Amino acid sequence: VFVDFFGIQSSTFPGASQFVFRTGCPMVFCSIVRRGDETHDAWFKPAMHARREEGAEEEVLRLTAAFTKYLENAIRKNPDHYFWAHKRWKTSPPE
Repeated sequence: VFVDFFGIQSSTFPGASQFVFRTGCPMVFCSIVRRGDETHDAWFKPAMHARREEGAEEEVLRLTAAFTKYLENAIRKNPDHYFWAHKRWKTSPPE
């Protein structure tokens, strides 16, 4: 699916959101940052739940967009902790 990531529509794997919709389990976003003393801080966002009364396609898109926004905010706070191995914007959204 395509969701906003740093202001660009980006191809994003929807698997986690599909799992949440199909099973009814919550999705929790966590980011971990290593501190200078070799310890770590972890931040957890509130659990996100699928709105089962909505259509699967709409909910998967909503959950994927929300998760991606959390990721974007975590990267903005600690850009030196971000590494992505593939070209995130290689695929363009359909017209």
